[in-house]
Amino acid sequence: MILPELLWTIAYCTFLLGSAWSFRTDGATGAVVMLCAGALLDAAVAFLPQMGVESLSYGLTGTNGWIIGSMGLGLVAYAFIIAGVVLRARGRRPAFHACIAVAQPVWFLSFIGFLYGLYIVPGAVMR
Repeated sequence: MILPELLWTIAYCTFLLGSAWSFRTDGATGAVVMLCAGALLDAAVAFLPQMGVESLSYGLTGTNGWIIGSMGLGLVAYAFIIAGVVLRARGRRPAFHACIAVAQPVWFLSFIGFLYGLYIVPGAVMR
């Protein structure tokens, strides 16, 4: 496991802990901060290589449909998390919980799909 994968795993686990805590406490502020911290760590690991942070880069010289699809799913997961936080701020707790509940499996599929496309499917040539 390389550094980005380790950080993504920590980010997803932090998000899951925050969302589970949120479900138990009906969206307590600390729980929402925790799930947002996981999402922000994930976003940082995803976008910092584009800004030149080589230690977080996979050094891909090619790509495939699995990687592209999983990046799209990751954006969908971010959209559900942002929508959920906005809905919570507006006092719509059931809709907040629904968004977070949908974001969990979407994020999981995004992460697993990326790893599948990276290591199993040919086309993602690493340096």
